[in-house]
Amino acid sequence: MLEPTKKRVTDRNIEMEMGHFPKVSIVIPVYNHEKFIRECVESALNQDYGNLEVIVVDDGSTDATSEVLKGFETRIKYIRQENQGAAAAFNHGLKYAQGAFVAWLSSDDVFLPHKISLQVAKLQEDANLALVYTDCTKIDAEGRELGLISSHCPPPDRFVRIYLMGGFVTAVTMLLRRECVDRVGLFDESLLAYEDYDMVLRLLQRYRVAYLPLTTMKYRWHSANMSHKFRILQKCRDRVYVKVINTFSPKEIFGDLLDSKSVAEAYEWLSLVYARQFAFEAASLAIKKSIEESFSLKRAIFLFLFWIINVRPVLWVLLAARQTRGRIKKAVAP
Repeated sequence: MLEPTKKRVTDRNIEMEMGHFPKVSIVIPVYNHEKFIRECVESALNQDYGNLEVIVVDDGSTDATSEVLKGFETRIKYIRQENQGAAAAFNHGLKYAQGAFVAWLSSDDVFLPHKISLQVAKLQEDANLALVYTDCTKIDAEGRELGLISSHCPPPDRFVRIYLMGGFVTAVTMLLRRECVDRVGLFDESLLAYEDYDMVLRLLQRYRVAYLPLTTMKYRWHSANMSHKFRILQKCRDRVYVKVINTFSPKEIFGDLLDSKSVAEAYEWLSLVYARQFAFEAASLAIKKSIEESFSLKRAIFLFLFWIINVRPVLWVLLAARQTRGRIKKAVAP
């Protein structure tokens, strides 16, 4: 099925080398990933798209990462900074990026050769697209395939609402239009996690996104992933959701849900969505918005319960129990 597409990509590369295709900047933030960084950088350099640059921002690594990168010094831009986090490293790389389109490549992940070509072609079809995302393959620390991570793309009037229910953009696969990022602001450096989630939500306020049902990269799942640090994840997710309530209008959040629900009912629904994700600060704010619109005893009870559960010792115990249950299910699965 992909052979005709690959043929078109090959034909386009002739035009790329003649300067007709815009530059793409691949920015790789890295911190202590000596084991993975070589394969990661090689995957960026081996794209079948001719007009690109690779920028590696070393976020204060203390292992042999810098030594590994010396082998690429003539083919990449290497920048080193004190350890400030992945978002700060990516933003630092953007200061040096010259591309009209930018990609964040995590230092333990791998791009497939056709990734950039396919996404640039899609972005060029519509100047109002802020980003294009795709499917990806999950791999373990040794590169063994664990399965496919598949996405979808809902109707525009449901974008934000469905994203808040768990997301539909596979963020690690995104290719972003640089001017759109500049307009909504760079990645939030105060977030240790969910900085990509926050960026997607801000872009959804103003722009459209597109999805290509193709596998374009390998996402590495291993013990050092931020995804295993559930307390950090919970705090950052809660902060992002609070930001949405404070900066998005009801119409931007709920879209066509307001055709069947009042604003008060919609915020009550949102509070329960947040509560199911253990984002109780955001859940409390959402139910307060609902009460402001229309008071009810049920909503007041919800507010009290969210407040009780959000007391940190209680919340951490519940989160730990949830994590343990998930591990047990995974361990006993056939």
